[in-house]
Amino acid sequence: MNEMDEDKYSLYVGNLPKDTSLKELKRFFSAYSIVGAEVRDSRTTSSCFGYIEFKHRKDAKSALENYQGKDFEGLRVRLDYKKILNPRSFRNDGFRERQKNIGDYKYLCKVIGIPKDMSWKDLKMLLRNYCTSEFCDVGKDGIGYAAFFTEADMNFAIRKFSKSVTFHNKKINIKLEISKIPSIKRSRSRSRSRSIERKKS
Repeated sequence: MNEMDEDKYSLYVGNLPKDTSLKELKRFFSAYSIVGAEVRDSRTTSSCFGYIEFKHRKDAKSALENYQGKDFEGLRVRLDYKKILNPRSFRNDGFRERQKNIGDYKYLCKVIGIPKDMSWKDLKMLLRNYCTSEFCDVGKDGIGYAAFFTEADMNFAIRKFSKSVTFHNKKINIKLEISKIPSIKRSRSRSRSRSIERKKS
């Protein structure tokens, strides 16, 4: 069973110039409706990489087809759909497979009160109505996690979900609280970035 799925709304953007800014990356894809972006340094090459999240799935597909290999400040970008962990590969606790990386996210919230019929994709789409999430997971017992690109997005989501929201035409009460996972060190994010770059090189 394949443990990785593809986020059809988001693209990995590889082989960017080392000093690429978030503003420059967004400008590169300005022909499309962008709802989120991120730039990360590579510790193994002289380039960096990033992620772009589109408002519409068709825009992500179009950008993947039309911008593959396009020149960006003298370098040809490499594009692919953003890879995410397939929830079907989770063990019984729901998070054991993911917790080794969950601490990599700077703006992370614990999500409480998730309905039993809500998947991680449902949660991500629900959040999309209010702000841009970088990552979502849903485990057992109505507990999940959501990470955001910015502190402003995270705080906005916390405020929005302090009241009931609509899911499948019914009101539900989901609460977001800033997550603290002391057993996971932030330094893990460095090795994670290296592994991503190697896969794309």
